[in-house]
Amino acid sequence: MAERLKFCADTVLLSYARIFFAENRLLGSIVLVATLNVPMVGFFGLLGGMISSTCAALIGMDRDSVRKGVYGLNGILVGLGVGYYFEATPVMLVVLVLVLILLTFVTVILNTLIYQQSGLPAMSMPFNLITWLVIGAGTVLGNLLPHGEHLHLFVMPESFLPVWFGSFLSALGAVLFQSDQVTGLLLAVGLALWSRIALLLMLAGFATSSALQIFLGIDAGAVGGAALTFNHMFAALAIGGIFSVPGPGSLLLALCAAASSLFILTGVSALFPPGMSPLALPFNIAVMVILYTLRSRLHPSFDLRLAPTPPGSPEENLSHYRENMRAWKRWGIALVLPFSGRWKVSQGVDGAVTHRGDWRFAYDFQTVAVDGSEYCNAGLSCDDYFTWGAAVHAPAAGTVHTVIDGVPDNDIGIINSSQNWGNCIIIAHAENYYSCLAHLQCSSITVKQGDLLARGDQVALCGNSGRSPYPHLHFQMQMSPMPGAPGIPFSFENFTLLRDGQERFVSKGDIAEGDVLCNAVPCVEFWNYFPFTMGNGLAFTVKKSGVDYHEMWEGGVDFYGNTYITSYPKETRLYFLLQDGVLSIKKLEGHRDSGLFFLGTMIAEVPFVDADADVTWTSLEAADYALWPFITNLFDVFSLVGVSLRQKIDASLVTDLAGLRVRTISHVMLETPFGAIPVRSLPTGELLFTRDKGLLCAKTTEMELCQA
Repeated sequence: MAERLKFCADTVLLSYARIFFAENRLLGSIVLVATLNVPMVGFFGLLGGMISSTCAALIGMDRDSVRKGVYGLNGILVGLGVGYYFEATPVMLVVLVLVLILLTFVTVILNTLIYQQSGLPAMSMPFNLITWLVIGAGTVLGNLLPHGEHLHLFVMPESFLPVWFGSFLSALGAVLFQSDQVTGLLLAVGLALWSRIALLLMLAGFATSSALQIFLGIDAGAVGGAALTFNHMFAALAIGGIFSVPGPGSLLLALCAAASSLFILTGVSALFPPGMSPLALPFNIAVMVILYTLRSRLHPSFDLRLAPTPPGSPEENLSHYRENMRAWKRWGIALVLPFSGRWKVSQGVDGAVTHRGDWRFAYDFQTVAVDGSEYCNAGLSCDDYFTWGAAVHAPAAGTVHTVIDGVPDNDIGIINSSQNWGNCIIIAHAENYYSCLAHLQCSSITVKQGDLLARGDQVALCGNSGRSPYPHLHFQMQMSPMPGAPGIPFSFENFTLLRDGQERFVSKGDIAEGDVLCNAVPCVEFWNYFPFTMGNGLAFTVKKSGVDYHEMWEGGVDFYGNTYITSYPKETRLYFLLQDGVLSIKKLEGHRDSGLFFLGTMIAEVPFVDADADVTWTSLEAADYALWPFITNLFDVFSLVGVSLRQKIDASLVTDLAGLRVRTISHVMLETPFGAIPVRSLPTGELLFTRDKGLLCAKTTEMELCQA
């Protein structure tokens, strides 16, 4: 019974929260209360959400979707609309029930068709269609009476607020068919508690559309006034922070979305007959058009990153992106060099020969001997080149999307410009993220379209096909699976780099022409340096401020396969990845005074790799764990203008008789579009890992932990 009541409460509250793209019970509660400022309208909104959700559940739709308000959202809006336009009579109630049942079917159809055809959400399109249907029926159904004035429980005193702020609140409240400042103020408070970025984006959308309306001389009355301005505010929110990761690019596009919504509203208002409102149509069209365009891009314009699916709040999208960035690079995918052994970068980004224009972000690789030579004998045949016939591997897990084979290999110095890419393989690693391996040896490709690949799987041999005068491997990442699509920026990870006679380990970084590279070689039994498998635990003694206490760490795996460590008694959870000899810290949550949290703030990654010399690397991470949460939460809003707090960790690893000793020097930096500004130096740290005991100790001047 308790579980059923919780399900019903979640369904109602999350349906209200979903009006603002949220999955937050507190915001849902505030939105529900706000609708009741006009009691009769609010009542029918609540009734609409309950009936549409119940209908979806009875039909047999996915229960989790019902609970999360996917069906209740449009039901609430239809209920509010019907309650606003028509008098509360038995006829109106019957009509409302009938259209809510129809709404459920329309929601299922639109959610399915629009997503399948374009990958876009239907958002509030079902509400638009059904509400137009009811308004149209109202001209025919004689017993469906139009509503007069509505009773407002609370009214803001006239001139109590600045004009611009009062207008903003009225426009915000209009999304609930209550264009009054009290309702808007409640919603603004709810938004501020849920997401400061969301509130800022809605203010930006309001300001943009208002300024543009004045500049263009658009008659406010002709486009619905404050009652329809919410379209532009919601368009800015959706594009700027819900379907994209907040940043300068998303803010710029949010302003474009608000302006586009205004133009759409201006145009369609002239097409609608008297008494019929465009409702949320401008918002839906503006968001769908822009979102579809973003998902069709070939270039990562303005460094604009689409949010994960399903998206969260703007802050959650930003946090999710940062978590991935702690262990991965773009798109949450770690790329390793697509070969084994030592290879040289023969042409890099902006290379003088072919890496220009749309194809500037690419690398050509050739395998080299210890002395740096690329071929033996005279180098007049492909067989002379060490690259000829070398194995080519998948740079990351993925699915083979395209295979082109059968293009003959060229003689040395001859190119095939009509089949530019030669034999090539394109691998899909994530949505809008593909790798291209080109100039492969004819008939050497061992995979086919649809094959699932693990990182490092051999896929072909290096050849000399296409526009290739000598054997080499062309590699690029792209947003389209089409051969010859423009390249996009990317970085390899966890490799050893030889440059200017100096060899060093690179955890994440760029490479240049002339660099000699090879994938880092993990230590034998590298997992023993951090032996936290499921059910395995270690005891630690933590010392801080002259106080000692014991802490137990236990390894585990969650439902999604993520590995983590949980500490007791100060319960903390650290998510990590230990792969190919590299330990990466992904996420921290829990007690900030625990030894486990202390470890997570010291390091972002540790390479347990074999190296002849000392290993050095630099990590640049979000400062979420180095500072108190309220500080980073306040700074999140500045992400829209490219300002963020970052933690820079300079680390070195030396091998001595005791084990692998890691030293860290950390700084909190204020990253701006004009450069980084040091904010705070963190205590220098030292960690010791051994193969037989794992993490033996970690210490700074502020805290120390050692195995008990």
